[in-house]
Amino acid sequence: MELNEIKEKIRHYLDSSRQTPLVVDVADVSEMISLEMEFSTGSNVFVDAYIYCAQDSLPQMDKLQDDLAYRTNNVFLTGLSTFLLLEGEDKLRKVIRSLLDMEVNGKLVILTFQCSPMLQFKDRRLADAGRIILRDNISGRLPIVYFVAPKLSDNVEARYVGIHTLSQTVEKDEKDAIYIETDKSKDDFPNSLFSIRQYSSAYDMLIRKYTYLHLLESDFGTEEQWEYLLSVVDKSGNWLKYVDEEFGGTAYLGQNIGRMKSMPENQRWTYFLAMKLHGVKSKPYLSQVLALSHSIAELYGRIYSHLLGTDVKSKGFMSQYDERKELIESLDIPVAIVSDFCKQAESKGKDGIWYLTDCTQQEKELAITLIAENAESYNRKSLETTLKVVFPQLASYLAIYDYANTLLNSYFCEYSYNKVTNQILPEFRQMVEEQAVKRDYNLILQPRSLILSKQDLTHSKAYFVDALGIEFLSYIRDLCYERDLDCDISVARCNLPSITSKNKEFVENFANAFVQLVNVKALDDLKHEGTSAYNYEHTKMPIHLIAELNIIDKVISSVENDLAHEEIEKVMIVSDHGASRLAVINEKENKWEVAEKGQHSGRCCPISDIREKPDYATEEDGFWCLANYDRFKGGRRAQVEVHGGATLEEVAVPIIVIRKAGDKVKCYIIDDYKSVTVSFKKNAYIQIFIGKKVDDAKVVLNGNTYEAKATDKRYIYQVDMPDIKKKGTYTIDVYIGNSKIAQGLIFEAKSAGASENKYF
Repeated sequence: MELNEIKEKIRHYLDSSRQTPLVVDVADVSEMISLEMEFSTGSNVFVDAYIYCAQDSLPQMDKLQDDLAYRTNNVFLTGLSTFLLLEGEDKLRKVIRSLLDMEVNGKLVILTFQCSPMLQFKDRRLADAGRIILRDNISGRLPIVYFVAPKLSDNVEARYVGIHTLSQTVEKDEKDAIYIETDKSKDDFPNSLFSIRQYSSAYDMLIRKYTYLHLLESDFGTEEQWEYLLSVVDKSGNWLKYVDEEFGGTAYLGQNIGRMKSMPENQRWTYFLAMKLHGVKSKPYLSQVLALSHSIAELYGRIYSHLLGTDVKSKGFMSQYDERKELIESLDIPVAIVSDFCKQAESKGKDGIWYLTDCTQQEKELAITLIAENAESYNRKSLETTLKVVFPQLASYLAIYDYANTLLNSYFCEYSYNKVTNQILPEFRQMVEEQAVKRDYNLILQPRSLILSKQDLTHSKAYFVDALGIEFLSYIRDLCYERDLDCDISVARCNLPSITSKNKEFVENFANAFVQLVNVKALDDLKHEGTSAYNYEHTKMPIHLIAELNIIDKVISSVENDLAHEEIEKVMIVSDHGASRLAVINEKENKWEVAEKGQHSGRCCPISDIREKPDYATEEDGFWCLANYDRFKGGRRAQVEVHGGATLEEVAVPIIVIRKAGDKVKCYIIDDYKSVTVSFKKNAYIQIFIGKKVDDAKVVLNGNTYEAKATDKRYIYQVDMPDIKKKGTYTIDVYIGNSKIAQGLIFEAKSAGASENKYF
């Protein structure tokens, strides 16, 4: 039916005596305008259904029907079908059908908009009676309707406020898209015949304005985070410009990841998004965990846990481990995530240690726990090799130290190993009990006072580190090397019993020489009192070692600062006595009960308490001092470590003189020996350059010590290593005496030839 014919039918209706409405479907906006121009005359009035709407709501149908039923003039109702299209075809048909049954005082022409397909009623009598006029062909197309949340409305320039304005936009303005500021959501109109798109969140608006960001999923952030991103990207003008300004560009996201630690929370989150979108070059492990992560928390968790899926013996494990450790060091990962990871690593049993780092207290404690729980899986060399990767600080504690005495070398090599593995091996117990009788330290070690009397105290400062034993000398040596300090170490014996009150004679000596003496009690306090975490009643594991090493680290840092002052040429570290962990884990009381309860944890007692000589005890200065790992009955149990007795670890004390290093001694592997040939028939050897003539140079490799012998070429030393038979890459440290002069020198051992490959 043509438009002119429709107009004629409307005139016929207006001139008739009918008291029921007429429905006329309109094809497009131009027809709607034409009809309004044609019939806006005389008493005719055009009424838009939006006048029956509350703010941001659909028409109130009762109010609409009541009003229209009692009007006496000719009314052309527009807009109603547009609202009904939102509610679906069924609602449209139902409402229009009910309106057709109304009785009106005047005339009511209901102009629907592009609704002919939906108004094909089964009851043909309506059409046959001319009560409904439908178009055969509809050329128009309904626009797409965008719902824009009020908080996002500033991001849309041409918009209408409130859903009640929908009819005015659809039926009076030919647009492909209409933006409505509304609190309504797409879900409110599940049957809508309009295509509705929704901008109810900052995320929706963000991907509308910056289409590239649609690759980010909405659950990557909270609404507040997306609002933040929308505001900062708007400020920069586009996403890539924002990344350039904030993070240095997409090419550097991997290298600059350490910056995340100091970023505010929202900025840290956008950095995460940038990495998700653009990737991280040359960071394969990070790329893997990013692909699996939907949030920073998940990223942090996967950085820790993803490696658990890689076998420790697989080819790529160490490269992943190294990159992962760099990430952990760069990021401020929450304690809860580390705790969860440690539970997973612990379930790996003896292999669990390989997934740990020394970046957190929890991991270090777990490393020590796993070592103790799986001690039978290690020997001293294999443990030190493992710890050089996982926990270098502890590896340094276990490292070989040359005390220039066979007994001390053997004893403290085993003592430190037993302490870390939380056991007393039979061979070591036998050595302790032999020394409890022989007490060779009296012959081997000079009194501390004698050695100190030979020291020049001018331009000095001193630290009295209470309870510092010589078990820590390899660690102290390495700390000095790292800080470019020279250390000269002597080993002495303390006075018995090995308690502070009997070992403070040096305090007066330093005072008389006007040397400042700093009293460091932290180590002794830790050994005596510990904390609930270290108390032997709460944990049997030697996790207190972490705190011991940290205390010593702080002392050496203080020494380094002291030596920065010109008036201080050297700093001395002295100790009153050592301490024993193994006497604590031995958990054995002897048969003698002391009268004075709780003194010195049962390691010594006044001679007056016990008339007969106890087994494994030595008499000194009016005390019986135990030289094995027993405790006098009634003595207070030690909580962490103990002293007062006469074991070597309690008696032997260091005297350390630290100076600023002079010119470093140059040391390297001769080029021709950076690759050597090995076989079962041919012993491996290398040659190294040492920039001065020495007679006590040595090389340490995998816990083994090899002498560096002078050759006929000046400064060239040869190191024979007959036990290296397998091809591989080896790393050595070089010492002159106990001073480390080079660390991490690398050479490669190659097979002698194909004929010998079967041996490898």
